[in-house]
Amino acid sequence: MQIKPSVTIKLATKGLFIFTFVILFNSCGSFDFGKNTNEGKEVHLNDTIWANQSQNYGISNEGKYELNIDKDQNTDITFWVENHSLGRESYYISKIIPQNNYSIITEKGIKLHHSENYNYPEGNSEQTEEVEIPKIFSSGDTISKNYSISNDTITLAYRYQNAYTSYSWSYEISQWVNIGEKYIGLYNSAEELLAWILIDLSQHDMIYIKSYYYQRNIEYILIQ
Repeated sequence: MQIKPSVTIKLATKGLFIFTFVILFNSCGSFDFGKNTNEGKEVHLNDTIWANQSQNYGISNEGKYELNIDKDQNTDITFWVENHSLGRESYYISKIIPQNNYSIITEKGIKLHHSENYNYPEGNSEQTEEVEIPKIFSSGDTISKNYSISNDTITLAYRYQNAYTSYSWSYEISQWVNIGEKYIGLYNSAEELLAWILIDLSQHDMIYIKSYYYQRNIEYILIQ
C-alpha cells in the first residue's frame, strides 16, 4: 500500500473562518492539476521550420519540428523539411508525419509533371497525377472524423527540377504553397480526439507553425 503525503494549508480570517487546502502528491513526489490544461484552447506557437536549421550535408539540408499536442509526453506530429542541390538537379520538400495514434485528414491534390525539349518544342509535355495531401481547411470550416484520413507520412509540398543542355523536367505539388494561413485537420481514434494545426507555407521547404487546438469526445470542431 502506497501512502500519498499531503500538505495542509490553513488560512484564518480574524478567527472567524478557517479555510483548509489539501494538496495531494502522488507516490513519485509530483502533483498534477490536470494534464490537459490546454484542451479546448488555442495554443500559440509562432515557430518556423526551414530546411537548413538542423542538419547540413553540403548539398542537402534538413529540418524537423516535433509537436506534442495533447501533452502526454509523446510526439504526436513531426514536420519534416528538406532541400537538395547538386549541379543540374535540385528538390525542395516538406512532409507531415503522424505518430501516437494520430491520423491526418486528407484530400486529393495534383502532382504536376512538366518536361521541355529546347531543340524539339513539339515534344514538350505537361501531365498531372492525383496524390494525397493534407486537406486544406479554412476559418469557418468544420473538422470531423467523417473525412478521409491517413496515418502515413503525407507530402505537404514538393518541387523537383532537373535540367540538361537541351531539355529539362520537373515535378511539383504546390496546393499548400503561398495560400496564406490554413488548417491541417487531425483525428486520434484511441483518444476520440479532434485537432487542428494552423500553418503557412511560404515556400516548399519552409513551414510557419502558428498554433494548434484539440478537444476530446466531440462530433466536430468549428474553426473560428
